[in-house]
Amino acid sequence: MTINIGNNGSVVLDDRSETAGPIEPGDALTDIRDEQLKLIFRALVILGSVALLLSAWRNSIFGWHPTFFINVVVFLGVLGCFLLENRLSFRIRAIVLLSLSLVLGVVALVTWGLMAMAFMGLFVFCMLAALLFGLRAGVAATGVAVIAIAAIGKGVHMGLIRFHFDVAAFMVAPISWAQAVSGLMLTVGIVVVALGRLNRRLVDMIQQMDRRNLQLREANERLMAEIQERDRVEKERRSLEDRLQLAQKMEALGILSGSVAHDLNNVLMGVVSYPDLLLMQLPEDSPMRKMVSVIRNSGMKAAAMVQEMLAMTRRGLASGEVVNLDMILGDFMMSPEMEKIKKFHPDVSFSISMDGGLENINGSSFHLMRVIMNLVSNGAEAMPAGGELVVRTENRLLEQSLEALESIPPGRYATLVVSDTGTGIHSSQVERIFEPFYTKKKLGRSGTGLGMAVVWNVVKDHGGFIDVQTSQGGGTTFTLFFPATTAALTKTDTPCLSQYMGNGESVLVVDDAAEMREIACNMIASLGYEAHAVPSGEAAVRYLKSHRADLVILDMIMGQGMDGLETFKRLRTVRRDQKALITSGFGETERVAEAKALGAGGFLKKPYLVEDLARVMRTILYDGGSGD
Repeated sequence: MTINIGNNGSVVLDDRSETAGPIEPGDALTDIRDEQLKLIFRALVILGSVALLLSAWRNSIFGWHPTFFINVVVFLGVLGCFLLENRLSFRIRAIVLLSLSLVLGVVALVTWGLMAMAFMGLFVFCMLAALLFGLRAGVAATGVAVIAIAAIGKGVHMGLIRFHFDVAAFMVAPISWAQAVSGLMLTVGIVVVALGRLNRRLVDMIQQMDRRNLQLREANERLMAEIQERDRVEKERRSLEDRLQLAQKMEALGILSGSVAHDLNNVLMGVVSYPDLLLMQLPEDSPMRKMVSVIRNSGMKAAAMVQEMLAMTRRGLASGEVVNLDMILGDFMMSPEMEKIKKFHPDVSFSISMDGGLENINGSSFHLMRVIMNLVSNGAEAMPAGGELVVRTENRLLEQSLEALESIPPGRYATLVVSDTGTGIHSSQVERIFEPFYTKKKLGRSGTGLGMAVVWNVVKDHGGFIDVQTSQGGGTTFTLFFPATTAALTKTDTPCLSQYMGNGESVLVVDDAAEMREIACNMIASLGYEAHAVPSGEAAVRYLKSHRADLVILDMIMGQGMDGLETFKRLRTVRRDQKALITSGFGETERVAEAKALGAGGFLKKPYLVEDLARVMRTILYDGGSGD
């Protein structure tokens, strides 16, 4: 038996086994009864011949009685049905047999009364009716036999029926006992043959049904397995479709973000860098310092928003510094963003628990702090009537895979857990919360719909995993798993501008935007370097053929001609030891990583501060290390 599942989900059982075909109860019962009838006629022919001979012997001794001739007629009827069993239908042969047995029983009862087992004929009549036609026929035959016995008994009582035989002589005659034995053999033989054959066929049917039930159970197990496999494949297909749709959304958003991020960061260079240069020139007691600082800080916040948008689209890769979640969480709890969340949600109590021995991870402090901010903000927003929000960190060792929102492989993890007692999330919406622009937050309280998309993509950029446990009305718990590292924390020294000043070294700025070249040159000159600028990679190659530059600052994305990577490759053909610094409005893309692998000394993301530029330039020029 095989199982076929069609494309539309229909199930087809294909039974082409060489064993017996399907069991039809009606057909099987008819076959059993027909075989029983044939066996009964064979038994009657054999045993009836013996009984007829004994009856003839007895009649020759006591005188010929009319019942003997009736017995002869009955035997001839049985013999005829036996010889014509292949021509006569089952019903005709069965009715003939029942009729003959009834006649034989009535005649025996009328002739011998209660002697010589006269009841046996009527008993055989009832039994045959039940065997050949079923229970109802047996009950009807029993009714007919009872009526016949009652009628004969009434006739004997009224003197209408008289017995003409010597009871004493009958009882002592050996032939009487022989005839009784033959009658018993005939009756019992019919019963034994019929019931034995019936029992054997029933056993065969039960065994066949057991085999078929076993086949059906096996087929059902295979069917269930195939249905489960089909369900699994269907769920996987739907999951892949959902992921594809999400990827398409993210790609569309990435195209939108990428088209504006570079230009926007170029614009922010002026907002951040010029105030930075002004602060270097203003005296400490100048009333203008506060206003200029506000301008610079606003520009840095705008740059952070652009970076968050890039992080959401996974266009800005996480930096490779070694950080600790406890330190990042502590910094966030003291930040203005946390104070703002507390101000908007005065009825929410915040509980922080840090693992003192939390392992380090590789990542970006900036991006991880944005993740914490988004999760805490979402948790507070989910408790409009107040509640408790718990943020904790802990080490986790997974000895085997953990099946959560996604499959988390075994390993050591530093985890961040953010749990609230709020309204919870409906099960149908759990996977949607990471889609961009999906939000139920109030407009004006950071409810842009980008926060959870940022969380997902930052965690993925860090090689991490997310688990979400939630129920409507029961709160929500986000658990973030970050692969742990044994590396030491990255040292972040506070830059001292005086130690990074230049000594007239030549620096070439390559950028297609004139304002970017101007800003960069002003910053470089303020640091004591000799600044030069060209608008394209081709111009930089021509410049180096006739001039020397101790350092080339390359914009990775330029509108016309070669980009930063291709320019760096061409510059290395002119000067094999040429030092370079890559800048971009994006994060460290694959092309930036390739340029660094080819020898570029470092990367600096726009907009950048004077201190950052001074430190990176000094590191590349004199320390021989990476300027990241």
